[in-house]
Amino acid sequence: MPKTTTQADKDALLAKMEHDRQVLRRAGIASARSPSFGQAGAAWAKTTALAAGAALGWPPFLKQPLRAMTVVALRARVAELLDRRNTRRVSGILPAPEVERLTRLIAELRASMARLEALGPDVTTGADAIEAERLRMQLDEHVQRLRALQDGMSADASKPLPP
Repeated sequence: MPKTTTQADKDALLAKMEHDRQVLRRAGIASARSPSFGQAGAAWAKTTALAAGAALGWPPFLKQPLRAMTVVALRARVAELLDRRNTRRVSGILPAPEVERLTRLIAELRASMARLEALGPDVTTGADAIEAERLRMQLDEHVQRLRALQDGMSADASKPLPP
């Protein structure tokens, strides 16, 4: 810029530069989104691109940093997989009375099994074994009912809302 530029010209140029920055920032955010892959897919795509770049016939001064970045990226992806494997997923919150009933049934079954173990295999009566089996059946039925309830809740969540 020549020294004869007026303050108004400088302000106009600064405003135009700020506008261009905002447009580029919005375009960068929009292009960074990957609707088909999500964040995990985008990370794997970047890792794959790094690996492909390291495998090309580049000179050694370019290959070595690409290989190092690829190793770091692969370690991060594997760590994400292991973390995801160890993470419990909650698919749907069950109603409190159902959870309380399930907890009560489990406690009754454990108490019955403890009584059976305390009596020993020689003293166990048929009534105790029948009681434990009845409790197991009730627990199985309740768990299946809760799973059906949970599947119904997740199916309702995937349905579109009525207008």
